[in-house]
Amino acid sequence: MIMKYKPYSPEWTRYRALEEAIYEYLEDPDTSPELICGDIRDVLEGWVNEYSSRAEKGKVLQSFFK
Repeated sequence: MIMKYKPYSPEWTRYRALEEAIYEYLEDPDTSPELICGDIRDVLEGWVNEYSSRAEKGKVLQSFFK
């Protein structure tokens, strides 16, 4: 691993977690690039939906303070 970040810093920890997740995908012989990309897309889509829903609820709540 190339040391881009100070060991055990939050940035290093995130990088390490990402590196390990990618490694796990690549070690599985049944994993295709399409599956990896699809999983990443699904995770991101889930986050967008989750945070969009939270934002909408926040807007409704905010309207009561006007």
